[in-house]
Amino acid sequence: MADHEHFAEEERKVVQEFCYLLEKSKQLFNGLRDLPQYGHKQWQSYFGRTFDVYTKLWKFQQQNRTYIR
Repeated sequence: MADHEHFAEEERKVVQEFCYLLEKSKQLFNGLRDLPQYGHKQWQSYFGRTFDVYTKLWKFQQQNRTYIR
């Protein structure tokens, strides 16, 4: 029973982290999309953060495929 509880707790943590990364990536992408198209130099740092979170989300999905269905 302890193994099952440990697996359930691990699964809960993975799903929670996945949801956090997914929401964060959506927020950053929406912020990037809403930046003015011209005359705004802040987009480069914003793009970098957005790309980093999407990369982290992608790697997380690959590593935890068994938990995320």
